Amino acid sequence: MNIIYENIKGITPKKITEASRGIILKGNLILLTYSNHFEDYTTPGGRKENSESTIETLKRELKEELGVTDICYKPIGIILEYFKVREDYELKRHHYYLITNYTIGQANRQRDELIYGMESKWVSIDEAIDKNTQQINLRLKKGLNEDNPFITTMVRENKILSFIKEHYL
Repeated sequence: MNIIYENIKGITPKKITEASRGIILKGNLILLTYSNHFEDYTTPGGRKENSESTIETLKRELKEELGVTDICYKPIGIILEYFKVREDYELKRHHYYLITNYTIGQANRQRDELIYGMESKWVSIDEAIDKNTQQINLRLKKGLNEDNPFITTMVRENKILSFIKEHYL
């Protein structure tokens, strides 16, 4: 898969984590996960567990977060997200897939997703980018650094949303 975005170049990460994320479109809307706690939008998906393939991770995460099953998909690309943990950098490699066919059923959110008030929402990409940009600015004003995961996540989300808007809408 092609690299869509890399937030830092020339870093050797201490740890690398793989993740899979699904892009589900309906007209000019996208199905995202909204956190009532953090007041931001993220693409549904998450971290690869044990010996899962990226496709197995994608299927598990979409079922947990959205109740989406029976998917057809095609690869979109990868985002490399470096963030600082103490004095070292870690890398999360996000594999993005366009979901072209699916069934929506009952979500089975995990404990942390329930705590953060995660819910599925169909929104315009511009609305999601605007909300995430507000959160980036607010978090920077509160003193977070640009390499903090609470910032890098929102930057990553806005990069993929802009990419989807440009190439798929």
